[in-house]
Amino acid sequence: MLCADEITEYDIDIADAMLVTYTRLLPTLYHETECPYTSHALTHLPQQVRNHGPLILHSAFVFEAMLAHLKCMFHGSRGIPDQICRRLGAAQHASQHIREDVQGNSIAVEFTSSLLTASKFSKILSLDSGVSFLPPFKQEIPSTAFPIADYFPDTQELTTCQRMVKDGQVYHGLNYVYKRNSGSYLVQFKTRHGQPSFGKIHYFVKHRNEGYAVVNVFRNTGINICQIGVAPAKDSVLTEFLLSGVLGKHFTVVKETQSFKVIQCTHNFQGDFCQKW
Repeated sequence: MLCADEITEYDIDIADAMLVTYTRLLPTLYHETECPYTSHALTHLPQQVRNHGPLILHSAFVFEAMLAHLKCMFHGSRGIPDQICRRLGAAQHASQHIREDVQGNSIAVEFTSSLLTASKFSKILSLDSGVSFLPPFKQEIPSTAFPIADYFPDTQELTTCQRMVKDGQVYHGLNYVYKRNSGSYLVQFKTRHGQPSFGKIHYFVKHRNEGYAVVNVFRNTGINICQIGVAPAKDSVLTEFLLSGVLGKHFTVVKETQSFKVIQCTHNFQGDFCQKW
């Protein structure tokens, strides 16, 4: 509710009441030991939205990522701030010093410029409609457990890969070895009739400078898994919350099928999370 693109003051008030009720019921539902500071911090989220907009616009993940970066800049337990400052300073000014040292030698200038401007995505494959594929690229077609509907008749002109970038987000194929616990192979897309559908990407295909994904399509069960087995609420605010249908609306219960389809990556294609049943 607090992550939506458009949030009214009424939405914030409802969320505020729900969060206060939740923190008040925590000792009863679980135990007083399950009431840390973070549970109290939730009650400040409505005011945070009033001040800065939807929660999705001011995520803390960027700070967490920077902490991981800083942890690689020191060794041992002594002089940690000095170590970090020295390494940050060297990283920020190294390229400038290198360029100054090679001035006057055109071959050295060209060589160092190619190294300093090199990117791990320098071999990116840019396609139409803002879709890009990332290496490694292959000409061979990965196998799937079942036939793929509407597949390309001529497989000699196809290029496959396991990573795609669309609207700044990286998607992985199911067989990408470095995806680890990422759910970026789960996607939502629109069918020809405009209905939302879900599936898992097996790999990406380039055909005539257009990007496609081979997707194992899921069947939507329509079950709200978050409200299964929930006892009737005695609290009036909690009752209103359960009846509103907000609980669990961001999760979709799906079932795996034997259906494989080719989905164009340019239209109504976005990452999503779903609960397999």
